[in-house]
Amino acid sequence: MEKKYKKKVYHLRKVLEQKERNIKVLEHNQKQIKYDEGDTVYIMRTIGDDTNLDINVDETLYLKFDRSINMKNRKSTYDTCTKNKVQILKTIHVNDLLTIENCVKKKMANYVIRKGKEYFKCSYNQLVDVIAACIEFYEERIISKKLDDNVKGQSRPTYNFNKNKVLSIKIISSGDCDNDEYEDTET
Repeated sequence: MEKKYKKKVYHLRKVLEQKERNIKVLEHNQKQIKYDEGDTVYIMRTIGDDTNLDINVDETLYLKFDRSINMKNRKSTYDTCTKNKVQILKTIHVNDLLTIENCVKKKMANYVIRKGKEYFKCSYNQLVDVIAACIEFYEERIISKKLDDNVKGQSRPTYNFNKNKVLSIKIISSGDCDNDEYEDTET
């Protein structure tokens, strides 16, 4: 394939990936998730237009950890302040909100982005491990560290591009528009 066509194909793939991410964000914005009331700690992140919603749990992200008695109202407050709805990655019901919150904040002090806020620059696994340790110590119980069911991507690879697949594009003249063919072939 000529060099200029390879560049065009590469650019078209990037545009397609961006559009697919935008569609997923729009679908995320339409979701209505029901949360149980009660003392809850949670992990969330804000969503931009180009955010990949299928997270890699080992990837460093900007995550918010906080507590709430009514998760539905708390999430609504965040959703009205951002362009896209926030993504709640994990909710955990606890017996003592303040104790668990303080424990997590102290253990995560080195990851704080801005003093006085509960935003951390860390991976999901790092944060959930600390939360689990605090709950195990203060409440003597083990929690699941998996993402909530409404979140995809628990074991997503860092990238899933198949190097062995080649996109072939047939260039046609304007009179042959009915025979527009695109095919994927293995090399």
